[in-house]
Amino acid sequence: MIVSHAHRFIFLKTKKTAGTSTELALSGFCGPDDIIPPLRKHEGLRPGDGPRNWQRTGPIRMWRQLVDVKLLGKRPDRIDYHPHMSARDLRAALGKARWNAYFKFVVERNPWDRQVSYWQFSRTKMSVPDLSLRDSLAMPHARLKNPKYYMIDGDVVVDHVIRYEHLDADLALVMSHLGLGNGLDLPRANGAFRKTGDYRAHFDDETRNWIAEAYRTEIDLFGYRFEEPEPLLLDGRIRSARTATSAAELPRHA
Repeated sequence: MIVSHAHRFIFLKTKKTAGTSTELALSGFCGPDDIIPPLRKHEGLRPGDGPRNWQRTGPIRMWRQLVDVKLLGKRPDRIDYHPHMSARDLRAALGKARWNAYFKFVVERNPWDRQVSYWQFSRTKMSVPDLSLRDSLAMPHARLKNPKYYMIDGDVVVDHVIRYEHLDADLALVMSHLGLGNGLDLPRANGAFRKTGDYRAHFDDETRNWIAEAYRTEIDLFGYRFEEPEPLLLDGRIRSARTATSAAELPRHA
């Protein structure tokens, strides 16, 4: 997740869509007042200065920490902004005026291909190299809930969805739209976890249907199919035109 007050954009980070690499690259364009949460192991790949403004200060945060620690028993070092922040939570944190004024975008990916990436990532992280795709689907948290990063109450609330299958070209279009050049130099943050090969080769009828049911929302929304990675209902073009809002009209950012 990146919030750039300097360039008036919000990048919401979905899972297994090159989000970490995109976040690292985008942070190189951010100013001193922009919001950049830490990425733990990947900070060495980040251009320019590191994380900033990811913990809010003031009475609201102090009250939230009191509730979390005293009433809910959570750890005291509450993180107000974090990499995988839902659209609902980020809108609440920023306020609707700023949320509505900024250009918001995400990356999404064919769910069958995305699940293969998640499976291969998981078995490496858990040190279980023999874990099968079928067995991984029976594990807790097997389902990736990407729609929460771009939907609220059933509505898409971002201005643009980048196709993972055309990541470089679609990102270049967004950068041009924001007046930041013609592309991003993406570091390979988590690419080593993914093995080569056609995602379709890993599925049987049962596991294929599991994906179809688990990810019905994004499949219907963007026109994904098992047979082809391309989404039928996304073409990479930016159609949203935000109403211009001057900086003076916006509330001060925290």
